Amino acid sequence: MRSRASLVPSSVRKVCQLTGEPDRERGTPAFNQTETNFGFFGTDLGSSFEHGGRLWFLFGDTWPGPGPATDSDCVAWTTDANPEPGIHLHFVTGAPNKYKSPVLRDRAGHVLKTGEFEVPIAGISAGGRMYVFYSTDAFEEKGGDGGLDAFWFGADGAVGTSWANPTVDNGNWHPPFPATPPAAADSPLAAVTRFADALDIFWIGPDGAVATTWANPQVETGRWHPPFPITPPGGTRADSSLAVVTRLNGALDVFWIGPDGAVATTWANPQVDSGRWHPPFPITPSGAARLGSPLAAVTRLDGALDVFWIGADGAVAITWANPRIDGGRWHASFPISPPGAAGQASSLAGLSRRSGGTRILMGRTVLALAKNDDPTDLIALYDMSRFDQGGSSMPAMVVAAFLNPLKPSITAMRCFTPRWSCSIWLFRYFDERSFVSAGSEPSTFSSRTAR
Repeated sequence: MRSRASLVPSSVRKVCQLTGEPDRERGTPAFNQTETNFGFFGTDLGSSFEHGGRLWFLFGDTWPGPGPATDSDCVAWTTDANPEPGIHLHFVTGAPNKYKSPVLRDRAGHVLKTGEFEVPIAGISAGGRMYVFYSTDAFEEKGGDGGLDAFWFGADGAVGTSWANPTVDNGNWHPPFPATPPAAADSPLAAVTRFADALDIFWIGPDGAVATTWANPQVETGRWHPPFPITPPGGTRADSSLAVVTRLNGALDVFWIGPDGAVATTWANPQVDSGRWHPPFPITPSGAARLGSPLAAVTRLDGALDVFWIGADGAVAITWANPRIDGGRWHASFPISPPGAAGQASSLAGLSRRSGGTRILMGRTVLALAKNDDPTDLIALYDMSRFDQGGSSMPAMVVAAFLNPLKPSITAMRCFTPRWSCSIWLFRYFDERSFVSAGSEPSTFSSRTAR
């Protein structure tokens, strides 16, 4: 018989409030009085793990006072084995009564970002060393200020552009100017914006290569840079369309139709291989796209890609890739309409919808080593957001520790639960009553440290 979980009223009770100054529910001083003793008003997260005979807590964004401030993080530990009446937290301090924030550096000693929404998210003990998973390079995803840029090919073959911004010159369009030398091409155009208003333009050159140029208002006064090819000559079919998307905090993916009728792509990511463009490759079989087929590409789900085209039978087809599924590989294409659904002169458009406005997203997660077992002095060893680790490999014991289902407990009847708020509460779970398993007694929490 299948096990089932059921809610048992009053099977969970509050033991104490671990962080904060007053106990908000009871109106009494909080157990650790962290504002008086360690200099912070509130914190969040509280991921816990065992190392060196201690239970360590990794707290996220930490505020010294009640108002908005520069977010930092903090770390605490305990050796208490009995949760009643509460857990004594010993915060790592840099001065009396002042918590010390972790500093995260790369192998070259450069300091990595640990500000708002850039937090320690987990820790492990492996081979007698302490490792911490840390999110960094958070970025804000939001709508722009309504600026517009238009691109076209001029009579001399140069890519021309003009722009308008509702916050500049009353939104008037500005005089056109060339972004490339004359005779760049006479082909489809694709354009995308990324970072803080940077622009990238793509076209097919006279030799059949896909080419690009770019401008960034924060680089060299925003001037347009010399065009360069990102594919070999002859890489495109004469009637090829172009599509481009940006994702993953500045990565670019460009799509076109190859001479054999396959949809092909290349990509560049500023965080991978110094941002260089990678060798093109097909993502469909030969002959997938009919003559004159348009292309459409969208990104969604934090980096997933979907590409659309019209097949030889007039059906609209798709293929997709997701960096979190099957190693990010492209999947077999399939039709999403019956044959003949698309007219001979049909265009294509695709979009991804989402609710809400601004989102703060984690840019990447690194695995860091705590120097001398000090979780506030961290050296980033591996970028967990990358498939390629620059030719190096992760130590087997770290992989084993990462995959090991660690339990953040010291005794069988205790578990810590983090709470996203300005205070962290400790609950006691009555295991024998919280879960009902048909035909068996519930198991208690076990404590394991990865070896």
